[in-house]
Amino acid sequence: MKLCRRCGTTKELDQFTYCPSRGSGTYLSNCKSCEAIRKKEYATRNKNGENTKRQVASKPWTGKPAGKVISAGESQTLLLGGLSWCYKCQLALPTTSFAASKAVGLKLARVCNDCKWSYDYELRIKRSQTKKEWPLTIPIPPFEATNAITSTQMDYLFESGHGWCNSCKIAQPLERFNRKASRRLGYNDCCKDCFSDYRKKRGKSDLEKQATSLRYRLNACVKAQTAGKQNCNVALMEQLIGISIAEFVEQHPLLRSTSASIDHICPSSQAKNGDELLSLQHHSNLQVLTKLENGIKSSRWTPRGEEVCRSLLGRDWIYD
Repeated sequence: MKLCRRCGTTKELDQFTYCPSRGSGTYLSNCKSCEAIRKKEYATRNKNGENTKRQVASKPWTGKPAGKVISAGESQTLLLGGLSWCYKCQLALPTTSFAASKAVGLKLARVCNDCKWSYDYELRIKRSQTKKEWPLTIPIPPFEATNAITSTQMDYLFESGHGWCNSCKIAQPLERFNRKASRRLGYNDCCKDCFSDYRKKRGKSDLEKQATSLRYRLNACVKAQTAGKQNCNVALMEQLIGISIAEFVEQHPLLRSTSASIDHICPSSQAKNGDELLSLQHHSNLQVLTKLENGIKSSRWTPRGEEVCRSLLGRDWIYD
């Protein structure tokens, strides 16, 4: 059994529309017949353009209930009759004129929709007429601050053609910032110089870039060999690994599988200079694993890796 909010009649659940997307329950507040009437009335008002016209009250509502306060018993009596009390206009109106509210015991708002719309309209007008005042009297640009500025200060800077760098704490022209669509104002949070320094700190060293390039070239040569194609880096890779690419593929038949991955037994991170990095590309330091096994191994120490490190580099494993 469920109470219809529009007609105030208790009906069976099969008389209500099932709605699984509702958070409070799985049925609409109105029964099927009342919901059909409501949709028809809404369509009529929408056709006549009445839904877009909001009547503004002469005295704006302050958001707090005022005037006569009725008891819970009186509210329940009104609700059984399909009515509810509005604390703003002091009238008993149909329940269809009130929005649903979980914070109220009767599941209805304390004010009607017209009063709420009037309050929202007055509030929007008040906010649009509020002037943006700069809370600091520091000249711009440039100026410095110890903490991040507020959104109001950021808008003030943006209107004057400047932006705020959260890294160097200086207001600079917008030309000194990179565009970024995900930000509210469409620009990055730090200037180009700070962003460049950040990328340099987070970027790879020259040795790491060289190791990545060698690994990419070796994989490309192996894929070209298995596919019967040509690659311009074959001669260089054969010189590094010590054997031909065809012999390397014959030694490791797993390379013909799509899940195969070439791994260094002694990882390239052990190399401290370019000569050691080239020495670790020898075929005795290469093995073929699946992508899952290669991800699990990573750059961890292994007994075999330490043996290869001693044979190729002539020193022990360096533990970081």
